[in-house]
Amino acid sequence: MLAVSLVLFALFRSVQAVVIPLCSSGLGIWVVLGVMGALEVPITITTAILPSVLLALGCAYTLHLLSAVSNSAEAERAEALLAVSFPVALSGLTTTLGFLAVSFVRIDAIRDIGAFGAFGVLSVVAATLTVGPAALSFWPLPNRGARFQRWIGGRATPLVLGFVHRRRRAVLTAWLLAMTAVSVGLGRLAIETDVILWFQPDDPIRIAYRNIRDRLSGISPLNVVIEAAGPAAVNTPEAISAIDRLATHLEALPAVGRAISIADPLRQLHGGFSGDATLPLPESEAAVSQYLVLLESKPYVRDLITADWKSANLLLRVDDNRSGALQGVAKEAERWWRENGAPGYAARTTGIMYEFARAEDAIAFGQLRGLAFAFVTVAGLLFAIFRSLRLAWIALVPNLVPIAMGFGAMGLLGVPLDAGTVLIGNLAFGIAVDDSIHAVTGFFERWRAGESTSAALGSTYRSVAPPLIYTTAVVALGFAVLAFSDFTFIRALGVLTAVLMILCLLADLLLLPAMLIRLGAPPEGVASRS
Repeated sequence: MLAVSLVLFALFRSVQAVVIPLCSSGLGIWVVLGVMGALEVPITITTAILPSVLLALGCAYTLHLLSAVSNSAEAERAEALLAVSFPVALSGLTTTLGFLAVSFVRIDAIRDIGAFGAFGVLSVVAATLTVGPAALSFWPLPNRGARFQRWIGGRATPLVLGFVHRRRRAVLTAWLLAMTAVSVGLGRLAIETDVILWFQPDDPIRIAYRNIRDRLSGISPLNVVIEAAGPAAVNTPEAISAIDRLATHLEALPAVGRAISIADPLRQLHGGFSGDATLPLPESEAAVSQYLVLLESKPYVRDLITADWKSANLLLRVDDNRSGALQGVAKEAERWWRENGAPGYAARTTGIMYEFARAEDAIAFGQLRGLAFAFVTVAGLLFAIFRSLRLAWIALVPNLVPIAMGFGAMGLLGVPLDAGTVLIGNLAFGIAVDDSIHAVTGFFERWRAGESTSAALGSTYRSVAPPLIYTTAVVALGFAVLAFSDFTFIRALGVLTAVLMILCLLADLLLLPAMLIRLGAPPEGVASRS
């Protein structure tokens, strides 16, 4: 709040410009937290970021109102607010869709941020379009003029548009080359989660993790369950020998620290009774059964074999906590048993850490599906508004390109998509498309009214460029503040989303005009927006 307040005051040099956005955002946040409390939904590691995100979004939406009235005459302020209200509402709707895409994963901690994030955005938009204009009507901004805003609209914007107009092919080529360069990284992008890396290296939890791994031969337990089919049991020498060989094979893997099976105490007993220092396995079913009866008094044996001897449990302690490594060990165990195990027995992997690894990857894949859903839904919404497939596509490209570049850069740097960083795509797309909507909506209104492409583009960007820069600064700052979190998951989400916001702004100022310039006269039959 302090950081956003300083930015707002620096931009408009008035107390109203600070209080009104904070009140609109605060009202939306208050409603969301109140509903969460009424529904007894706790604040979790994911939903804890909602107040910061909604604060940034609410201030960004209100900034469009402030920019619309800051340089308007008093008699024109109502009309200026009305003109900007539609793109603000449309922007809020697309951001809502971005949050709803997050709820594709049926895991409460992730679904909550999607559902309550979407509800929060709608609440903030409602407060912006009601409280904002009402507050400005009885507490208007002082007529000081926004010097920086006039400089952006009057000098910087014409220079940028002139450059884009003269070098539009170079601009398009530069973005295409950048996309091509990072597309290599998209192929290398892996989906893998290691929750322990979400903590700082000096965090007590991470230190304890290292100590357990180093001193106890592995931190993550996996269970490979060997089950007999039909009336058979696992007390046969063939089954015990296969389990022992599977344990030896898995223990040789770099990711596995230790493997323990029922074969280990059987070796000790049989070697002791036979006086054989090599500790061989018993060679008859009767001997195996006698040793299992002797071992029934040992509590730990129940972790290795069931009381009816129908199932045996191979305990693994894995050094590598990454979801991909855990699932890789599981797949290798099941593969080895299919090819080398005892006939009539089946092996399957289970255990808390294995299921957790599968859940982590399910979260990541679910978010990718959600991103596809958001893209298709927003594209359909834009087509319904503009009645032009080409305009809808042009509005989407400046947001898809930076997001693809961000994911490509993660692939090149070896940063995997995990249950946390995968949220970035949905949130960034839902938020970043807002600025494109303001620019394309303004252009469409003027273009449809009969202005030439160049004239419509120039007048549009003179009015929308300042709020685009302002809102990006506020939203990026709101996410960048999350960088102060001690939790790596929150910090990475904040920093990467802030960077993507800046990339999307550059695309809106350079790539979007270069694409709009290529439009000719408006096609016949372009429908008016009601």
